[in-house]
Amino acid sequence: MDSEKYIGLDVHQATISVAVMDSKGKVVMESILETKATTILEFLAGLRGTLSLTFEEGTWAAWLYDLLKPHNDGHYVTDSNKDHNHDLKGLFKAAATRASVQPGPFQDFYQRSLAKGIQPTMARLTLARKIAAITLTLWKKGENFDAEKLKAQAA
Repeated sequence: MDSEKYIGLDVHQATISVAVMDSKGKVVMESILETKATTILEFLAGLRGTLSLTFEEGTWAAWLYDLLKPHNDGHYVTDSNKDHNHDLKGLFKAAATRASVQPGPFQDFYQRSLAKGIQPTMARLTLARKIAAITLTLWKKGENFDAEKLKAQAA
């Protein structure tokens, strides 16, 4: 009988923290892996059952997804977050794309990200997240947007 396992990956430049849970939500294994393709694939190959993977959409997400997708033979799932609101995500990503080419504080934030060596796609995603966070904060506090606070956060 195949057992289901849920694997959470916290991916960093040098290491990946891995937690494996069974179908009852009990952590059955924790490990730290080298952020290296062969290490990740060997780790997953050593697990039995139906594997469902999840990882944060961040700097390493595209690389990890591209790594895992060709090896997905039905034994594990790499489509990580189905619970988010696709419409809102698209809206904030579109706002970030527009803001990255429009003069103003958000374009400045985007340009500072590029200057730090962040790839354009990730810089836009970071900007989308920043816009979403600002929107939520302003909505909750009933405040107006202050570009100076954005500059201060980026410094």
